[in-house]
Amino acid sequence: MNAESSTGAVIAQATDGLLHGFRPIGSFLSKDGIRPKRAPAGFRRIPVILLGLVLLGAGSAGAEDADDPEGASPEPTIELAGPALVEAIRDGGFVLYLRHMETDRGRPDAEQIDLADCATQRVLSAEGRGQADRIGRALTELSVPVGAVWSSPYCRCRDTALLAFGGSRTDDALRYARHEATAEREALAEALRERLSRAPADGTNTVLVSHSTNMLFATGVSPRPEGALYVFRPEGAAGFRMVGRILPDQWERLLVQVPAREGASPASPR
Repeated sequence: MNAESSTGAVIAQATDGLLHGFRPIGSFLSKDGIRPKRAPAGFRRIPVILLGLVLLGAGSAGAEDADDPEGASPEPTIELAGPALVEAIRDGGFVLYLRHMETDRGRPDAEQIDLADCATQRVLSAEGRGQADRIGRALTELSVPVGAVWSSPYCRCRDTALLAFGGSRTDDALRYARHEATAEREALAEALRERLSRAPADGTNTVLVSHSTNMLFATGVSPRPEGALYVFRPEGAAGFRMVGRILPDQWERLLVQVPAREGASPASPR
């Protein structure tokens, strides 16, 4: 067996285990598959290792596949969608996980990344910068209240937050998990689960701007595509519940479908 075939076999075995062996982090999800709980420490290590193998093998296919591995997670169960989801987040009380906007795939992350130097990182494309501005304006026009905005220290996330919300506070625990060793990935996944469980300030939604693999490691669901927004209901010690998602190409339609709230003032900190 040549090296390529051997790698393919390992990836196939890892993917099979990932999708069937632990039933997308099933030991700490409720029966509906979307309410994460704390998993035993020994078990939490298994999905992270398997995901690491999948992502490592995908790297040979290019940065795009490695960052967003199609088939690495099941489609999530969605409770709310479209106008019903917008009406829910208009009242606040949710955590909005926003994957950074579309990036320039011709400019991958350097082997040695300097978080203070965007020249060493994959950055937003021109379309991605436009997406961020449009999403920010849509949230404002839809009267969705945005409170704290936290971002990964990577430029593509900080720029997404700047263009969509006018700025953010950097949270190192949201940094790109794919570049980390297995033990650190576990720690970042646990940190994200804690943040998804934490209630926002009254009447607002907390925004977390981060990466695909961070949410994949923490919840078993990969946010696809770039620019996708996933909505979580925080439940404190009980964990959190995924309730819906809004894809980048759905905002324009929502602006037509969802009526404006009378007397509403701009809600996003732009």
